Amino acid sequence: MILNKVEKRRFFGTDGIRGKAYSELNPELAYKLGIAIAYVCSSERLGKNYISNVRSFVLGGDTRISTNPLMTALASGLTLLGGKVSLVGIAPTPAISLLADHLSETSENGEVWWSIVVSASHNPPDYNGIKLITRDGIKSPEPLESEIEDYLISILRRSTDEIILRDNIIPSRGEINFLEGWEDIYIDKLRNSQLLRDLRGNTEVTLDLAFGATYKLAPKVFQSFGYQLKLLNAEPNGSRINLGCGSTNPQHLANRANDIGFAFDGDGDRVVASLKGKILDGDDIIYLIARYMLRKGLISEGSEIVVTTMTNMGIERALKRLGFLVYRVKVGDKYVQERLFNSPNAFIGGEQSGHIIIKGLTKTGDGIATALALMRVLEDVDVNEALSWLREIKRYPQELINIPLKRMGAWNEERNKPRIDSLREDLGDRGRIIVRPSGTEPVLRVMIEAETRELLDTYKDKLLKTIEV
Repeated sequence: MILNKVEKRRFFGTDGIRGKAYSELNPELAYKLGIAIAYVCSSERLGKNYISNVRSFVLGGDTRISTNPLMTALASGLTLLGGKVSLVGIAPTPAISLLADHLSETSENGEVWWSIVVSASHNPPDYNGIKLITRDGIKSPEPLESEIEDYLISILRRSTDEIILRDNIIPSRGEINFLEGWEDIYIDKLRNSQLLRDLRGNTEVTLDLAFGATYKLAPKVFQSFGYQLKLLNAEPNGSRINLGCGSTNPQHLANRANDIGFAFDGDGDRVVASLKGKILDGDDIIYLIARYMLRKGLISEGSEIVVTTMTNMGIERALKRLGFLVYRVKVGDKYVQERLFNSPNAFIGGEQSGHIIIKGLTKTGDGIATALALMRVLEDVDVNEALSWLREIKRYPQELINIPLKRMGAWNEERNKPRIDSLREDLGDRGRIIVRPSGTEPVLRVMIEAETRELLDTYKDKLLKTIEV
């Protein structure tokens, strides 16, 4: 039993398993992963207080060409050990997560549902990924991933017959079905929330769907609230997902939207916005929603907002001037989520990239729900006033740099840390330097922020000459 020990990862990263489709992540691995998930989650090996015999899963994914083969293989592995799988096909990650929670809530026999999503989120089309999410919308805890990974490694070179024989497994008949009407379940959840129930839908909105998982659901949701839509990149084209569009390329939206537009990423858990051509990242969206909720009396001064180390210092200072407490966590929406739901005083949290969670509306980052929450703001506060609110923020110049690594994990932090720390100490409170390996692709993420552009450029040059990869 491994509860407190998390060994060095071999497959799982910060957001499930991620890699190049077919070369690093192929159907055979997905099949064995399905067996491993079913084996670990349906046992009592981790203790009843940690996990309780999970055998039922909602399974869906994005539009990538590799997604269907991976989903089919996963479902086969899950059902070998008696797993129950409800397929939703192409669907955004937050919708799949919400459905697992819904099925758990409405189960007559106490059945616990988790969700599994096949998607590489914002990554290019040749990548894919697999992530396991609990019924509460929490991405699988690291100790659980360690258990699954250990068992997965032990069976990788074995045939199915060898797995059954050596581990004394009695194959049982699993079940695969298609979950009908799931879009309506998702829409009803949003419509019944306090923040969104009075939306009037009296304007035109542009949606950039990034050829991804929101291609069908997002228009249906916005139309259900009465909005007129202009759609960009709205085909379910997995060979073009995220390419030159979506939340990672927001200028595409800004150039084509009218007054209001939203761009999602490939799996729909991120959103960025455009107001009259001005691009709003996750920090901006959090600021507008928080300021609006304070003005409407939905929250009070002293309430907590959760952000990450990447959030601009200008945003933090502007939020504090409004009377909010600001709590920073490590990069990763699961760290935002953990703090948000463990702090009774917190009400919204998110990342600069557009992962945003609003307590009482969603349990996980949800691009569609966040976009509607911003529409709630813009129906009471016109676009020009919202833009004037954003001018209250004095952003520090900030630059993000991706440095390619030879492979995942190929970053020698111990060798580089002393020199980077020396630069941080020299910069002091005039700015910040953050260097971290990506948990989803083989790159080193570098963020540098400073009071002035000149200061930023000076320390950027020093930092890039210092780092050894």
